[in-house]
Amino acid sequence: HYPVGGPLYPPINAFLYSGLGRLPPQVGYRFSQLLNLFWAWVAALGIRYLTRGHIWCSVALLLIVVYPGFKGSLHLGQNAPLTLAIVTWG
Repeated sequence: HYPVGGPLYPPINAFLYSGLGRLPPQVGYRFSQLLNLFWAWVAALGIRYLTRGHIWCSVALLLIVVYPGFKGSLHLGQNAPLTLAIVTWG
C-alpha cells in the first residue's frame, strides 16, 4: 500500500480547472488545450497594452506560441499561459 500524495503545485489549476474532471478525458484534454490558447491570446493582449501598441497582438501571440516551453504546456495541460496572462495583466 502506497501513500497518496504529491506536491501542492499547482493549486491554481486545481481551483480553476476542477470542472474539467466532469468531462470525458478526451474532451477535457481538448478543452484544456483551448484554454491554454485563450490564455496565450490574453497574454498577447497584455503585451500589446504594456508596449502601448508597439508590439502587435499577433506578433506577441506568435512569440508566445513559438516559445519552446509553450508546446509542453499545451500538450501537458500546464498553467504557463495562465501564469503569463496573470503576470502581464497583474
